Amino acid sequence: SIRGRQAALTYAAQLVGQADSAIFLVLTDEDLEALRNDIVVACDRGLEANVLLTGQGKLACGRVAHHPPLESELQGLTGMLLVAIENGEVLIASTSLQQEMRATITRNPDLVLIARQFVWMELFTQRIYTRLGPDLLAKLDDEDRQIFESLAT
Repeated sequence: SIRGRQAALTYAAQLVGQADSAIFLVLTDEDLEALRNDIVVACDRGLEANVLLTGQGKLACGRVAHHPPLESELQGLTGMLLVAIENGEVLIASTSLQQEMRATITRNPDLVLIARQFVWMELFTQRIYTRLGPDLLAKLDDEDRQIFESLAT
């Protein structure tokens, strides 16, 4: 475990730099800006970047999706930083207004797999959403439809 935003971002940048073939990221706007150059360099060297953005930021490389704001709030992702790399390491950090950033780093293969799978499934969900028409959205429960509709706002 590490404490402090700068320490977490420094370690996150090291992970991105060490990755051999793929990175899986969950980023707030603030974390995207702090790690943007590292991510772009990783993309330029051919890494597969899988990026879930929880804010309004834009990234021009990799497979990128914007997480619905309402769903981000419900899942507690609005202050999360996640960096997982293919060779088996993940950093998961979070912050709130009352606390400094705290990060957990693990090489436990099961936890790394869960983190990577989470990002992959969220990217998949966003790709599917782009193909849903009004007829299919109307068939969803109100709560689920509100999540998808929050993407349009």
